[in-house]
Amino acid sequence: MKNKLKQIAASILTLALLAVPVLAAAESVGSNSLNVADGTVYTYSTQAVTSDSGKQTNLHENIFTYKKEAQVRPVVAFGTTLYGTSPMNKTIKTLEEQGYSMVAGINGSFFERSTGIPYGIVITNSILRSGGSANAVGFLADGSAVIGDPEVTVTLDYGGDTPLLVNYNKAMTTQNGVLLYSQDYDTRTKNTIEGYHVIVRPSGTEPKIKVYYTTLGKDLAEAEAEKEKLAEALKPILA
Repeated sequence: MKNKLKQIAASILTLALLAVPVLAAAESVGSNSLNVADGTVYTYSTQAVTSDSGKQTNLHENIFTYKKEAQVRPVVAFGTTLYGTSPMNKTIKTLEEQGYSMVAGINGSFFERSTGIPYGIVITNSILRSGGSANAVGFLADGSAVIGDPEVTVTLDYGGDTPLLVNYNKAMTTQNGVLLYSQDYDTRTKNTIEGYHVIVRPSGTEPKIKVYYTTLGKDLAEAEAEKEKLAEALKPILA
């Protein structure tokens, strides 16, 4: 029999935490519950919230309640690559190929709408897929949930006074400096901002690490000049 699963939204937890300081009062409007499988209950509730300024709005919550070590367990899924967004039917198909039957699913993190890259951290099967720090929820093998504010940093020690902070599997911006990509990101970086690209991989025939880098210029001479500049900058790192 296929394993059944569900995914709980860290974004809901984040939203709730962010909303707490500005809420003055909340009154329950109503709720509906549905037993989806094996004692796993989905509850949709609405609360009328009044802020300190007197403005009233409705807060909607989607809540899944499940039993530890039950047949229905939560997992984190991101498809085959981080880049891009996927409709729910694609996520269902991906999980079915892994032997699961999905009974519920929801976005697990806030993300950049144009790229689909999550703002926070993503870890699946104990492997770091994307770095970052934000309120998050994680799940152990027995279904236990762990909620907190994790922070994972990736640094590059190049012999300087302090290690260089590296953004792992994030889209390039004009502010985030050096980035490190793995195959979890995508087959290409798809960056639209000019920058140097350095590829590091193990040799398939020798016990060594090989480094490739590319440079661009308006002509061959300018590209060659950029190549020499990049080679010089890489020396402390590759020494």
